[in-house]
Amino acid sequence: MTVKRKFLGLLFIMILLLPLSIANFATANPTPPQFIPMTKAYIQSNGTIEPPTLPIEKVDNHYFLTGDIFNYTIEIQCDDIIFDGNGYSVGFRQNGEIPDPYISKYGGPALEIKDRTNIIIRNVTFPNNIAGAFKAIRITNSSNIFVVENTAYTSLGVWMEYSNNCRVIGNNFQDSTVAFRNSSYVTIAYNNVSASYMGISLWWNKNINITRNELTANEHGIIVLNPSESNNIVENNFLDNDVGIEYSGAENLSATDTIRNNYWNGNGVDIQNIRDYGLPYDVGVADQGALSSPASTAFEVSLFALPSFQVTPSPTPATDSTLVSLTLLGVITVLVIVIICLLLYRKNKLMSTYKHNKIASTSILKNRQGTLKEKRSQAIRYISTYLFRQR
Repeated sequence: MTVKRKFLGLLFIMILLLPLSIANFATANPTPPQFIPMTKAYIQSNGTIEPPTLPIEKVDNHYFLTGDIFNYTIEIQCDDIIFDGNGYSVGFRQNGEIPDPYISKYGGPALEIKDRTNIIIRNVTFPNNIAGAFKAIRITNSSNIFVVENTAYTSLGVWMEYSNNCRVIGNNFQDSTVAFRNSSYVTIAYNNVSASYMGISLWWNKNINITRNELTANEHGIIVLNPSESNNIVENNFLDNDVGIEYSGAENLSATDTIRNNYWNGNGVDIQNIRDYGLPYDVGVADQGALSSPASTAFEVSLFALPSFQVTPSPTPATDSTLVSLTLLGVITVLVIVIICLLLYRKNKLMSTYKHNKIASTSILKNRQGTLKEKRSQAIRYISTYLFRQR
């Protein structure tokens, strides 16, 4: 492993586990790490996006990126949603002047989940355009969080603490640690973890299931830094790591873990149990039935049951044929409406003409009847006059 990777790993531990005051740090190092400020953004409890100008599209309970987002911490404040990267990135980059390559940087996280349940984070890329310690996803005091099919190049891909019943599955972590603290009943499966100082790291966890992962060329494939218990490390591929699995800390409860049916190839040390600042000791930790060939780590979503609220497909832009079809449908609809209107007008016109003609005919008939009656009266008067004169 390179000196750079070792330095970044040590910096990562200092930032996350042993926070020092700025004054003390400055005493030890005259050029402290440079913090990259992050602008706060939110998916609020009512589902709205703040600021609304971010390239995020909301479709029901699905949130899709429509462009890259840099130097934002997006905090998800509602439950039962899917945050879909849709092929875009949420990451870090230097604003303004070119950064000094000799001063380390730190910042993040890109996505923040606190006190939440039933959230899927999928298909997001977390690039790291600045050398330093950056966090991609931080999950705190949450449950039923699914981190699925993402790619992280940040020094810390996932940081999960005080959470339970979560899944980290089918992701690609390059030079990126996946870290868990005080969490339980978490599944870590079908991930590719490579070229990191610590691939998967555990602190005070219980019932962590680590299976079907590919851990390649890490300084430590899996490291247990503090007492953890009842963890299962089963059917993983450990390839070309300096140390495949390392147990470390003043107290070690490795005897309660299950290490079984893993594949080991090219590691400096497959399993190492360390105590008292690096002095190895043997408590009989070994793989119970090591595999002779690699385990399958190809991921398919069907392998895991995701929450039932995953029902809406990603929005797709309308194609030319779709636009033509919609245009033709609109034209046909307008023509049908025009024809119906013309027919109704024609019918009303005919009815009006018929009524008018009927009224006119009735009037003529009455006039004729009046004329005949008058003529009949005149004839009777004439005859009566004539007969009177004859007498």
